[in-house]
Amino acid sequence: MKFETEINFKSNIWNRDAWARIQADLNSEKESICYTTGTILGVRPGQAVKELCGFETFLCTRLMPAAEDGSIRRLNKEVIFYTDPRSGQMIDEWTNPYTEEVVDVIHVCLLYTSDAADEGLGVDLGGRRI
Repeated sequence: MKFETEINFKSNIWNRDAWARIQADLNSEKESICYTTGTILGVRPGQAVKELCGFETFLCTRLMPAAEDGSIRRLNKEVIFYTDPRSGQMIDEWTNPYTEEVVDVIHVCLLYTSDAADEGLGVDLGGRRI
């Protein structure tokens, strides 16, 4: 894919290409691999911030030309694991520190495209539309 190189914040094409370069490689033969980890925090007015759980995310992205108009389709594979913030171990259930309710944890494993995301649709690894 050809990339618009002249910086022009008012240009739709330059903004599209800058967004694409942040997401992945413009060479549609290459994938961009990302890993991140962190802590999800809970905030309530007048209360101290609470650690809710940790997470680890793995993301693989490839950009593909979508149409003759130069639009770009983003293909993603994403996995998110929720973890105990102290031990870093994956959790299967979680206790809400505000209500003490214990709930099952559902980890995320998705395959999706930017056009499916625009429509609010995705496909999990079982092939089901979500």
